[in-house]
Amino acid sequence: MNRGNGVKTKIPGGIPAKELENFGEVLDQFVSYLQEKPESRSIAYLAKEMHEVKCCYRCGFTYQEGNICPKCGNQANR
Repeated sequence: MNRGNGVKTKIPGGIPAKELENFGEVLDQFVSYLQEKPESRSIAYLAKEMHEVKCCYRCGFTYQEGNICPKCGNQANR
């Protein structure tokens, strides 16, 4: 697979050649999604049991007080 920047990457696992372009587009969208809110997706952040500054897992909003995101209402933040 050519990433467009001259670097080629081999993908093992038997993805048919006619599906590689679609696979690459979906993968690119997924990487973009992860890059939108990097703090809440980092392993170091996720590994902490308690957070001084909380980063909402749903919307990426950062806040300090409470366990409910003031922006989107997500209650899974600790």
